This record gives sequence, C-alpha cells and structure tokens, in this order.
Amino acid sequence: MAYDPWAGQLRGLAVYELELTEAQVAQHYKSWTEQGRPVITENERGVALYVLDEHAGRVVHNQVLSGIDLRIPEQFTLAHPMFLGRPFLSDWQDIVVNIGGFVPFGLLFRAYFSTRQIRRPAMAAVILGGMVSLTIEILQVFLPTRSSDMTDVITSVLGTGVGAMLYRCVAVQALFGKI
Repeated sequence: MAYDPWAGQLRGLAVYELELTEAQVAQHYKSWTEQGRPVITENERGVALYVLDEHAGRVVHNQVLSGIDLRIPEQFTLAHPMFLGRPFLSDWQDIVVNIGGFVPFGLLFRAYFSTRQIRRPAMAAVILGGMVSLTIEILQVFLPTRSSDMTDVITSVLGTGVGAMLYRCVAVQALFGKI
C-alpha cells in the first residue's frame, strides 16, 4: 500500500458506465472549472454526478435523475489504517522537521543522562528518542487525519542521534556548564 497524499480540493465526483477518452476528460475538466459542473452527454452514460454544492446538511444529491444520493456520516473511520508504512523520501519538509524536532531532544537527554552516570548516555538518548517516536507513530494509527510510517521513526532517531552527538562539542558542553 503506497502513501500518496493529495493536497487538492474536491469539487465534485462523476461516475460513468464507460471509460472516457482523453478528449472527453479534458472537456469535462474545462466545463467543470468554468461552469461548476461537467456537461455530460447522453452517449457518455453518466451514472452519478455529485457537484458538492449543498454547503450544509448530511446529504449530497446526485444530479443524475436515476442516481442515489450520498449520506455523509457524522464520523469517519478508516477501515484499515496503515501502521508503520514503508519509508518515503519524497517529502523533504517532513524529513527536515522530524530531524530538527528531535535534535534538541537528543541534546537534552544526552546531557541529562551524562549527569546520571549512565554508561552510554548517547545510546540511551537515541533509544529513548526511538521509543518516543515509535509511540507517536502507534498513536497516529488511531487519528484519522494522521498517517503512521517508518520515515518518521527513522528521521526522529537520526535527529536524536545528531543532538546526542552535538553534546560532544566544547561550546555546547560549556553551555551546559560541563567545562
């Protein structure tokens, strides 16, 4: 199952009994954007046309005479939410945010663990960062507007590791009062 987010705007839905040609699709797009609805000809055999212009209520009316209206439920749930989907490197902004967001986490917990006489404070900080990120991803399975994927876990662990290694810099240790 591929993660393929869409950031567009749904203006309507049209269903046909047959596959439209490229020219028909282009014509429908033009009429939909210019007139607010596609012009469906008799030979296209439209089954359903929902122009989503009700702006209120829980029913979307089918504009094709023999069609069925859509009822909008009060609450949406995903039938099969994705849990820790495969990593994707296409969303660079999300990757940078995850790494940058966990750098302070790694830095602070490395500093904290260093004062507690933990034998490998950097490793402890990275493991804790991974556990926190995994917990976040598990919880996101239950949120319909969020997705759970391995990219977030990997980049969060990487950010925690970068932060833990930054603690080794003399200037950072001076900031924490270790020198």
